[in-house]
Amino acid sequence: MRGKESFALEKLYRGCICQMAEYPAAGVDELRRLFNHRGDVTAGPGGVDYLEVDDGCVPAMCGGAKRAEETKVLPCSHGGDDVVGAIYRRRKLFCCIAKTVVRRTMIVHYGRLPENPLPGPVNDMVKAYRWQLETQGFKPGDIAFTGDSAGDTLAVTTFDAAREQGRPMPAACISMSPWAGADTSGESCDTNAHRDALVSRALQGAGRTTPVGRERRPRGAARPCCTPTNEARSRFAQAATRPTGRSARKSPPTLYEGFVMS
Repeated sequence: MRGKESFALEKLYRGCICQMAEYPAAGVDELRRLFNHRGDVTAGPGGVDYLEVDDGCVPAMCGGAKRAEETKVLPCSHGGDDVVGAIYRRRKLFCCIAKTVVRRTMIVHYGRLPENPLPGPVNDMVKAYRWQLETQGFKPGDIAFTGDSAGDTLAVTTFDAAREQGRPMPAACISMSPWAGADTSGESCDTNAHRDALVSRALQGAGRTTPVGRERRPRGAARPCCTPTNEARSRFAQAATRPTGRSARKSPPTLYEGFVMS
């Protein structure tokens, strides 16, 4: 049976969609303000400390339970289609996880689109990983990436980018509902339409989930958006079904490398 929290979240999401439909010309800043309210219906975990850090390269928010093991850390990349979302709103989610596993988190304030074009977010996450290794003294085996939605795709891609650069591999990448496809062609998009309060084929078709480049687009010009190619989607899906341990010779496919501007 669904709890009252579930109904509150559904009401919030459907309200966001209604406002997006009512104001179709809303820009990136307006959408960010709108989606920043997604955390309003949740409570933060108790017994957790937060500390904002800036290594001179990529700002972040560190957090964790008071008894968290100091030698292990979870670098986190928040969701939000790489456009909306913020570390302040996702701190509740990631710190709940950190409290459960008694680890510390580092929620990276990576640059978002359109101000930081791809592969900018990936580069920011790799910089944060380097900072943990080279400045903070963490061992690769004591680091595990995690993220939600588009942030999960970013976490997986960062994992692979580190491998491509010849850096030591972290212990794991913990996936939470990766945004692994943007064409909404799957059958579940129809069968779950009455359950999903946020993502729909109509919304994606209107191009409202990735509002990149809308502000300065000339009248009548096509709206540039980040769309994964079919090949990238297929390769990403295959990567999720096979092990990608340190002994793997071939890097796991990533979704970001298959993004195209269209």
